[in-house]
Amino acid sequence: MESANVSMEIEALGVTAGYGGEPVLRDVSFSVSTGDLTGIIGPNGAGKTTLLRVLSGALPPAAGKVRVRGRALGAFGRRALSRVVAFVPQSLNVPVAFTVSEYVAIGRTPYVHGWTRLSEHDRWVIRHAMEVTDVLALADRTVDELSAGERQRVLVAMALAQEP
Repeated sequence: MESANVSMEIEALGVTAGYGGEPVLRDVSFSVSTGDLTGIIGPNGAGKTTLLRVLSGALPPAAGKVRVRGRALGAFGRRALSRVVAFVPQSLNVPVAFTVSEYVAIGRTPYVHGWTRLSEHDRWVIRHAMEVTDVLALADRTVDELSAGERQRVLVAMALAQEP
């Protein structure tokens, strides 16, 4: 039973989603409350990544609703949604030779407007995210030089720098 002082951070209500008219998810419902730790498990092709794409707003559901903090996912603009939801993909596709610190700085995009320079706070958040993911020593290396495990830590650092 839900407590009065527990807030629902994210809810999926009857979500159906897929690609090219073929559903991968059918009528999925669940909620995650503040402080919950939730795992999504299943075999390859079961729809785990599709579900995460729907929850992050990258893929609209064919049916059903997603709410974040009580608001419909569609009610958020891209920037506002990026301030509350972060998504760490399975792999990292970097088309240019960004350094680790440049890539982690991309996480600050929801807070920086146009060509504005990063603030002192932004730089602190980026450094802190790299410290807690143990990639600070890699800051000046290009992402394409990293091992798969190091790249995953960089992705997590970028998500943390986003402060969702």
